[in-house]
Amino acid sequence: MNGHFGQLRVWFKQLAKNERGGILFLTLLVLFAICSFFLWLLYDYERERMYLDQQANLLTLENGLQVGLMQIAHDPELESGEWHYPSMTVNMKKMNNRYLLNAKLTNGSERRANVYIDNNGKIIRYEEGV
Repeated sequence: MNGHFGQLRVWFKQLAKNERGGILFLTLLVLFAICSFFLWLLYDYERERMYLDQQANLLTLENGLQVGLMQIAHDPELESGEWHYPSMTVNMKKMNNRYLLNAKLTNGSERRANVYIDNNGKIIRYEEGV
């Protein structure tokens, strides 16, 4: 085992003395390490940006469903409706004592919810993500 570490020590000494083109090898190794670090930083930034975009889309969709929920709470006799906003469209349909809410973003993402009401028009149950 000592022989291998001794060979490595000799090899690094040769590289440091610039024998057998050692400076070129060390330069390429350092450039490779620097490029790898910057590529990792770029990958990490893109991953974080994608996560934040997903969270923003989810929050926008949930806000759209809340708009539909407020419409139901305001006017329980409303049979159906469609509301258009710059970034999304909210659809609502009534089926017996259940409202089907559908919020869809302009990029294609969508989220659905069921809202159940009683005979007095009060909301008794809300199921999101169905």
